[in-house]
Amino acid sequence: MHQQYSIALFPSLHLLTKVFLYIVFFFSMAYCNAQLQENNFIFSNPAFQNYTIKNGLLFNYINGLLQDKRGYIWIATKNGLSRFNGNKWVEFQQQNGALKHRLPSNWVVDITEDYQSNIWIKTDNGVCKYDTEKDSIIFFPEIIKGWGKIVFAKPYNLYISSWSGIEHYQIEGNKLIHKKSIIESANNSILHLCNDTINNMIWACPEDHPTLMSINTQNEEFQHL
Repeated sequence: MHQQYSIALFPSLHLLTKVFLYIVFFFSMAYCNAQLQENNFIFSNPAFQNYTIKNGLLFNYINGLLQDKRGYIWIATKNGLSRFNGNKWVEFQQQNGALKHRLPSNWVVDITEDYQSNIWIKTDNGVCKYDTEKDSIIFFPEIIKGWGKIVFAKPYNLYISSWSGIEHYQIEGNKLIHKKSIIESANNSILHLCNDTINNMIWACPEDHPTLMSINTQNEEFQHL
């Protein structure tokens, strides 16, 4: 009788194992489906958080926005530059009590990031570099003042626009070396720049001309489109 009992027991265990696996599979699929529906809901119904001067922003008018390689959000305003990690604000202003975070002007026109993760800051009173390793601002007073945009192009190039055209500078440590005036004219107010890293091009949008201009960063030739 003992042998017959054993023979009857093993098929029952096998059946229970299959039932258990089916249950695990069912709940796994149900969980995955629930997660998928939740993700679809999040993407189709995103939650927006509004930031103003009431909860940390330096000014409600934004000139530029950048997320750097480390994940920080940089916000250029008419009242300084803010860095935000999702919880804490760090402020860079002309009147900043910490000298290492002091800007030459509160009017921050544009920002860009170089390959070493430094942040380049275009103000209406010159250009600065935020050195991420030293957590400090380096000021270049001789560089273009006034309104304009700034973009970085590998390996060591900055292109800065102004009311009179586009200037090319080469980064050499903590120095900016002027290389070339690509466009220089009183009638060439270039207020928008975009770096096309795939095609090695800088796209420029003149203020008073209904056209686009492309600049080849390899030979610096430009053309109207």
